[in-house]
Order: sequence, then C-alpha cells, then structure tokens
Amino acid sequence: MLFELQGQLERITYHNEENHYTIARLKVKGQRDLVTIVGCLVSITPGEVLRLKGEWASHLKYGRQFKVVSYETVTPATVKGIERYLGSGLIKGIGPVMAKRLVNKFGIETLDIIEKNSERLKEVEGIGEKRIDMISTAWAGQKEIRDVMLFLQGHEVSSAYAARIYRHYGKDSIRVVKENPYRLADDIFGIGFLTADMIAAAPNLRLIQKIGVGVNTIDLHAAKARGIPVCNLPGTNSRAVAELALALMLAVLRRVTRFDASLRIGVWTDPALLDGLGELGGRVVGLVGYGSVPRLLAPVLTANLAAISGRGSTIYLKFTPECLARLLA
Repeated sequence: MLFELQGQLERITYHNEENHYTIARLKVKGQRDLVTIVGCLVSITPGEVLRLKGEWASHLKYGRQFKVVSYETVTPATVKGIERYLGSGLIKGIGPVMAKRLVNKFGIETLDIIEKNSERLKEVEGIGEKRIDMISTAWAGQKEIRDVMLFLQGHEVSSAYAARIYRHYGKDSIRVVKENPYRLADDIFGIGFLTADMIAAAPNLRLIQKIGVGVNTIDLHAAKARGIPVCNLPGTNSRAVAELALALMLAVLRRVTRFDASLRIGVWTDPALLDGLGELGGRVVGLVGYGSVPRLLAPVLTANLAAISGRGSTIYLKFTPECLARLLA
C-alpha cells in the first residue's frame, strides 16, 4: 500500500549522480523529528516542498525511512520557503543574498516574476541583463526537468525509472515516450515490459518464464534481488520467426506495402513500376549467425533457388568472395 507524504526538504545527506539515488531529510508538518526519505530523486534542492508517494520501511541501522516510489515538487507557499528555495543555489545567478533581495521586493509573487516577467528583475539591486539571462536559462532548465518527471510519473513510471529515462534522453524524454515507448526496453538497461514495480507487486511470484529466447524485456536485477529465477524457451517460436522473415523478404521484393497503400486510395499501379519487381530465384540472401531461425529458413530459401550466404560458426555455410561482393554491392 502506498502512502502520501508532503514536506519541505531540509537537507540532502547523500546523492548519487549516476542513478540519482538520494537520501534526504524532510520536515513534515505535525512531526517533531525530520523524516528520512530514500529513493531516486532528480534535481531536488533544500527548501523545495515535495509531495511523495511511497512506503514506510525500517532500516536495521538507520531506523524508520520513507521509500519514495514517485514524487513531485510543489511551489513554496510562503515567502520564507521561496527565499530558502532560491538561496539554495538551485538557480544559477541567485545566492542567499540575492534571494533575500528578491523576496523583499516581490514577496509571494517572486517565482511568478522569474518565470513569466523576468524583465522586472532589473528592479532589484545588482541584477542586470546578463544576470537576468543567466537566471532565466537556469530556471527553464529546472522547469524542464520537473515537467519530464511529472509526465513520466503521471504515466505510472516510478521515480527510479523516470530518473534513468531522463538521464538517457534528457529534454527529449517526453517525445520519445509518446512516440515509441517500446524503445525504452532497448535503450535503457533494466527497463522492460516486466518492470521492478510489477515484480514487487507480485509477492507470491516464484518463477518468470519467457516464451522465447530474449529476456531483455524483464528487469533481471529486480528478479535476482527477490531470488526469482528467470527462464526462457529457446526454439519455441523459431519457426514462426523464420516464416515471418520469409514473408517480409517477399513483401520488400514485391513492394507489397507500397502497392497496397496506392490501391486503398484508388490509384492503380503504374505498369512501369512493375519493372524490376524481385523474386527470390537467383538472389543471394545473407544470414548473419546461424541459430535456430536461419537453420529453418535456409532450406526454404534454397528450395526457391536463392543462393545462401552467411556468417557464423557453422562450417555448413559457404561464404565465397563472389557472394560477399554481391551482398555488399
């Protein structure tokens, strides 16, 4: 069960720049002692107000802790909170002294002025055009990080995975996730369709069985930490993959997708386009490696009078200079 917690970040005890794992202390209203929070938190600064979701846990050495699953930053609601937030060094060009001048001038509207009407910052002693540009650039950068983290966590991505995604894609994170979320499994180690969150949500899970060979869509680290074996079934879908590979070869050779699209909008194929349409007969097909799929595919191609060329560890393959020249042509 996830609990909610909100408070002001007092200090950061530890932060790992590689994976953003953080240990920090939070001041929570109604609690006398500071609360220890742990988890992957990106670009947080003392003085910020954080709204957290997570679980309570007890560490043998350090006692009670709040393990963060997701979080968002909340704009400070008091002048004192804004001053501390800006004076923390979060925004380049603003230190403790300048933060005090800003809140003395603009009060509770300080953050709105920085974001929406930065030219007014000239009204504060010591701020000119150069410093305004510096402050605006730093503020935009921090806002970008917050927007990305909010977007990812709003799509049920935990803070730990959100941190990895942001580290890999940066400002393009939202675009990548919207356009092709499946890309994450290939680009980011440990992120798959069976994530650590899913594994954690299944306390009775004893075995993960993959129907196929690849296990790149399973968070192996999370499974190992729980002592859950991950197994695969090599060869189970090899014939289906071989047949699909053959179908795609034929589709490319005969321009199936292009002609299909034209016909659907009522355009009959220009006979001139039919010239050069390919057949497998007489072609050279390169098979890189020689696992179960190529072993099934090679006889089918040979039956269609296609010369087989390949690269692998099996002597069965004949890779002549002539074949190589034709493949690379």
